[in-house]
Amino acid sequence: MAAIQQLLLIRATQKTYATWNPLDKNANVTLSNGNLTAAISTGTNVRSIVGVSTGKWYWEVHIDAGSMPFFVGVVTSSATLNSHTGADAYGWGYYGYNGDKFHGGSNLGYGAAYRTGDTIGVALDMDSGALTFYKNGASQGVAFTGITGTLYAGLGIGTSGTFTYTANFGATAFTYSPPSGYNAGFYE
Repeated sequence: MAAIQQLLLIRATQKTYATWNPLDKNANVTLSNGNLTAAISTGTNVRSIVGVSTGKWYWEVHIDAGSMPFFVGVVTSSATLNSHTGADAYGWGYYGYNGDKFHGGSNLGYGAAYRTGDTIGVALDMDSGALTFYKNGASQGVAFTGITGTLYAGLGIGTSGTFTYTANFGATAFTYSPPSGYNAGFYE
């Protein structure tokens, strides 16, 4: 009996870290590296396998290749997979080209632009409905508030070209420290 209780305790504390979802992506997204690396072309989007509606979560996305325009953010299950993150009312994105934030297809000035070689941290606080992005460990400030529902990690591009991103959802050490009070990873 004690062995069964110990096994149940181990299972209860194990984490299943997110990856990009091979069944929830546009056809122009190619996944590799255990579904952590996404090669994206021609205005498309991909969602993670994990969605959350409570808690504070942190993950990173490294920009591997491409020259613009990168979008990193979060989406609901209703967000389009045929355009960039933040192209509709179901996504919230941070745009690499000029650092703007996007939601509902509209953009506003936000933070620093980012390029190939940069690492974008995503801090999603579902308890307060806030989303903050980090460029190479430096907070860009709160980008969005009032976010509710079940959210998934999302990324994409807004135009033609091929761009490659690699996510770290916490199964390995992060490049930068998560903010205080956040789960170190995106998992269920």
